[in-house]
Amino acid sequence: MGVERILSLDESVEEIIPGLMVSLAEIGLSVKRSFDLQSACAPHNSSCPHHGTVSCSCQLIVLMVYDWEGKQFGLIAHGSDGRSDLSICLEDQDSGKLFIDAILYAAALARASRT
Repeated sequence: MGVERILSLDESVEEIIPGLMVSLAEIGLSVKRSFDLQSACAPHNSSCPHHGTVSCSCQLIVLMVYDWEGKQFGLIAHGSDGRSDLSICLEDQDSGKLFIDAILYAAALARASRT
């Protein structure tokens, strides 16, 4: 299992995730939001260990994505200050190219729908 960064965007995680989830579903993939850093840290109101700010503006969201055969991958969106990186975590490296292509296509669809 490995993690590979596949895309960097000049948009916040909050801007890209909703459209990306819709676009992935539209191309036949099942998507479940499994982790949200801001939601997990909200009760703690802690400072940011990366930026030293009083409140953390970083965001990390993990989506679990499943294809029609039940194969899965994790899609990790991490960002701050209006920039985001999308990474993929695969259990099955053989499916990697297909999943990466699906993510890039879905990201393009999501971006087009926002413009």
